[in-house]
Amino acid sequence: MNKSDLKKEYKALIRDGRELEANIKLREIWNYTNKEEEKDMGDLDKLIDIKGIGIETLEDIKRIYSNEKELILALQNNKVPLMNSVVKKLITYYNL
Repeated sequence: MNKSDLKKEYKALIRDGRELEANIKLREIWNYTNKEEEKDMGDLDKLIDIKGIGIETLEDIKRIYSNEKELILALQNNKVPLMNSVVKKLITYYNL
């Protein structure tokens, strides 16, 4: 079932006055949307494959940024509070 099907079911439930079931369906839509966004954002664990980025550096990155999208945005704006050598490796990795 995709997101548009869930929305159609939600609208039908609202029209029928079945608010409790509509709220449950709305929660399903919310969860589905969050799962899609998590897939799009990317996982930071793959950065461990970069030579020179170890477990401690990866943990520092994860502590600062919750996802890959935030990290890339910070790299583009030169707002990454890590060692210059790590920042250069990340910029090279993301082709920025």
